[in-house]
Amino acid sequence: MPGRGAHRAIGSLSGGFVGALACHELPQQARIVYCLSAALGGFAFGTFPDVLEPATHPNHRDVCHSFAAGLGLLLASGSGERNIGADMRNEAARLRAERLGLASDDPRRPTLAFREYAIYFLLGLATGAVTGYLSHIAADMTTPREVPLVSRKLL
Repeated sequence: MPGRGAHRAIGSLSGGFVGALACHELPQQARIVYCLSAALGGFAFGTFPDVLEPATHPNHRDVCHSFAAGLGLLLASGSGERNIGADMRNEAARLRAERLGLASDDPRRPTLAFREYAIYFLLGLATGAVTGYLSHIAADMTTPREVPLVSRKLL
């Protein structure tokens, strides 16, 4: 069974990988922020199923470690990405355009840049969080105890 370190490593790598795939339309500097925060989100949330259902016994995998939880998270994140994620990317693009339209010595530029990159950081973090959680379920699927479809109690 993968331990905490393995789940964090797998979550970081998968979060960073998915982040790299998802950020191709962003400005170059934003891609770096997005990918690093996606790896961080994967690291943090790669162990989250075990936070919700601690490994206190060998059959601890239940609803939070299930296919249903993974599918639900994937569907919810896709819906959020289409709505909230698109709005956030539009706001970051607006901030970037405003910042680049100012004189190079304008004192508002650093604040606008911070706000723009904070948005990219949060978007990447969310991508990595979902990917890290899903990577935990995928890693647990490879073990002899596997993961339940919905719940151990329903099987």
